[in-house]
Amino acid sequence: MDLNAKTQYMATLRERYLQADRLGKGLILTEYCNNTGEERKYAIKKFNYKVKIKEKRKKRKTYYDKYFTNALVRMWRIFDFPCSMRLKSILTEETEHMRELKELKCSDEIAMKLKKIVASTIDLKLRHEKEVMKRNRKYRKTQNHMLKNKVPTKTSEELDRDKIGVLQVDMVEHCGLSANGQYVNSLSIVDISSGWWTGAAVMGKGQETALKAIDESLSRLPFNPFEMHPDNGTNILNHIIYEYAFIRSIVLSRSRAYKKNDNWLRRGKEPD
Repeated sequence: MDLNAKTQYMATLRERYLQADRLGKGLILTEYCNNTGEERKYAIKKFNYKVKIKEKRKKRKTYYDKYFTNALVRMWRIFDFPCSMRLKSILTEETEHMRELKELKCSDEIAMKLKKIVASTIDLKLRHEKEVMKRNRKYRKTQNHMLKNKVPTKTSEELDRDKIGVLQVDMVEHCGLSANGQYVNSLSIVDISSGWWTGAAVMGKGQETALKAIDESLSRLPFNPFEMHPDNGTNILNHIIYEYAFIRSIVLSRSRAYKKNDNWLRRGKEPD
């Protein structure tokens, strides 16, 4: 039997071979080897090479569809991008509350899935959204990078909470749904030891205007400021503020970039 005849003979037997059980495959192999004189192991490799018949697999039904992912991302954004473990407990406790407040619009089925999802699946479903945010952040223009090298970063736990005069500084925008044009910003200054608060309303996000508001707010304090701890906003962390703090002998520190929860105490870490 020549090569072409062997090839045609195998082609006629391959379909039956691939569909047969173990015993059936053995009988077909025996028949083929007896008729062609080929070794059995070599024939097995030839039968399994370039499979012509593809078994049709049933398409797996998607349990967490795009509507669920949209609801999950919505909850993740509402609660300020927590980790999967924290988000799991939040979903269990706050899903129905958010639906009542009309902050989350989803079906009862999706709400049930949100409350039952595990942390590992949350990481899997949010992977694409995190990659998109990381890509957008990568190409964001970096500002004041030389200044940020001079100002050390501190978390809430690293600040001295027993010393009067350690101030957290923040600027809250009141722009509604659009950040275009001029709008009022609320300057908030809090002494983390005593809880003393002072603040001011600032029109716009100019650095000179913010400095004037900070200077007026500090003058109303019943104690001398020792340290200022703003976030990374350019209106309250810039060379003007840096020079102002240096002249007044005020220590200047800042929060870590893209870590909005740095100014909050972790549970179990509250001072006595």
